[in-house]
Amino acid sequence: MSFAYADPPYPGKALIYPERTELDHALLLERLTANYPDGWALSTSSEALRDVLSRGDRLDDLFPGSGAIGRAWARYTAPEVSLAAERDARQGLEARA
Repeated sequence: MSFAYADPPYPGKALIYPERTELDHALLLERLTANYPDGWALSTSSEALRDVLSRGDRLDDLFPGSGAIGRAWARYTAPEVSLAAERDARQGLEARA
C-alpha cells in the first residue's frame, strides 16, 4: 500500500513562502489520485477548500466509482506567527511595487 500527504502553500498564500509561486492544485489532485490509489490527504485552508475541489462538490463527483471518503478538519484560530508572516510578506510586495 502507498499513501501520500501533501501540504502545499494554500491558495492565495504563496506570498509568505520564499518561492512566492502559486501551486496548480488541480494538477496536484490529478497526481495524487494517479500515483496514490490507496489513499492520500491534502491540507488546505477552509476558505480555499471549495476552489481546490472545484471539479465537484462531492468526492464521488471528483473520483467516480472510487469509493472516496472525504473528511474536513478546521482550526479556528490561526497562530500569530502565520498572520505576522503574511502581513510582512504583503508589506514587502507593496514596497517593491
